[in-house]
Amino acid sequence: MAARRRFAGAPGSAVKTLTRYIARLFLSYLVGVLFGFVALLQAVDLLKNAEEVARRHGESLGNFLYYVVLRLPETAGFLLPLCTLVAALLTLGRMAQHSEIVALKAAGVPVWRVLKAFWPAALLVAVVQFAVSDGLTPLAQRAMERWDESAELARGADPLDGDGVWLHEHGTVAHIQAVRGGGTRLYGLTLYLRDGDGNLTERLQALTANYQEGSWQLAGVTRTIGQIGRPPQVETVPDQTWPIALTPAQLDDLSTQASGLGLVQLYDFAGRRGLGVHPRHYYETWLNKRIAGPFAAFLMILLAAPMARNLSRTGGVVGTFALAVGFGMAYLITDGIVFTLGETGAFPPILAAWVPIGLFGCLGGALLLHIDS
Repeated sequence: MAARRRFAGAPGSAVKTLTRYIARLFLSYLVGVLFGFVALLQAVDLLKNAEEVARRHGESLGNFLYYVVLRLPETAGFLLPLCTLVAALLTLGRMAQHSEIVALKAAGVPVWRVLKAFWPAALLVAVVQFAVSDGLTPLAQRAMERWDESAELARGADPLDGDGVWLHEHGTVAHIQAVRGGGTRLYGLTLYLRDGDGNLTERLQALTANYQEGSWQLAGVTRTIGQIGRPPQVETVPDQTWPIALTPAQLDDLSTQASGLGLVQLYDFAGRRGLGVHPRHYYETWLNKRIAGPFAAFLMILLAAPMARNLSRTGGVVGTFALAVGFGMAYLITDGIVFTLGETGAFPPILAAWVPIGLFGCLGGALLLHIDS
């Protein structure tokens, strides 16, 4: 107890020195581990998709390198939490093996204070995590989509190829076969018009829709009217305007996967009732996950607490390392399962994003209290 009081009364320079030392050691390990993991996963991904890349873009080395660059942000963002855990374990393991943990305990430094010294570096990792997931990954994914689209059109592919996009806005259901030109050109548009009771009244089909002077102009329009007891009537109608408030940017966002949307776009779709390719809870889940994601850096530091013991005498480095990595993998698996439940609506969106962090945060806190006692 006296030793802890001596550390509590130590000058701030001692605390800053400890923080700088741990941050420098931790970040150096993190850069190395992240580089190795990303390089390995990128190589596996390239081997898996090399044939498809060559078919679409050609077999030049530049095309393969460009594909790797575009895939890099998503891969790095996916691996960063696990690499944070491994880097923290390596840092604490090195300190334990060189008896630095023993020296700190002798000076009255509790384990929680050692882990707190990681926080400035963990904050930097959290900022990088958010920048990668909300900035670089959407940009890279959009660039990948443009690259693939231009290559397919250059090869003479049918612009109507693809699964298309379904959307719903205020009672009108629409299917767009293909969204091109950054959302300014639509191909294969079908509108299903319904009355106030939700009954289908007519169907409009347009070959193309172009955004001109702030409105959507439909071309090649046919209308199908269904009546009870009579065969449906199909007629060609003049080109007309599609009265919808969607902008080309929003349609471009709708045709993009949720991982390619930024925080602002996710908030926009989550807050709009009756608009979206997916149900509202899908966008709410992604929105909460995007906010909660950076906090995984602090969680991984907490899960590394078992390594902050005097392992030089117990010889349990390997076992403790495996235990902590097991906790980290269990978190990632649990997070993936709960997140999927949130996407499908089986779990509330806010809980789908935050429950895994809270659950394993409590586990890490319990481990820390046990070790520190």
